[in-house]
Amino acid sequence: MNVFQMRDKLKDRLKHLDVKFSFNRDEETLRVSRNDNGKGVTVKISTIVAKYKEQKENIVDEIVYYVEEAIEQMKGEALSEAENIEIMPVLRSPSFDKKDKEGNSFVIDKHTAETNIYYAVDLGKSYRLIDEQMLEKLNLTKQQVKE
Repeated sequence: MNVFQMRDKLKDRLKHLDVKFSFNRDEETLRVSRNDNGKGVTVKISTIVAKYKEQKENIVDEIVYYVEEAIEQMKGEALSEAENIEIMPVLRSPSFDKKDKEGNSFVIDKHTAETNIYYAVDLGKSYRLIDEQMLEKLNLTKQQVKE
């Protein structure tokens, strides 16, 4: 299987999503972006082709699963009911990013010299780190998140 065949296979398996596909021939990547907000993921096709030789359809299934989950989490629906969400602490190294890709600061507490505590919303199969903007949407304070 070559890069172009894999690109077509992934596009076919993901066609049920409301997304736009962009293929970069030079970098051999496929960008899958939501139509509603433009957020998305980029998949390196050549890596998948290399793994396909050993894992066959299993690697395709795995990539499709992760892309579907990522696209679903990026839909940007506001988390509005604070009573129905579960917040959990997540330990990260002090070198971990302090802001998300949009520049919003995460809610962070110092823990030890080796770790910081970030806070995350449990989304079932994944989680999302809480940032300042999300606090406003949830109408919560940092202290309420910690409790």
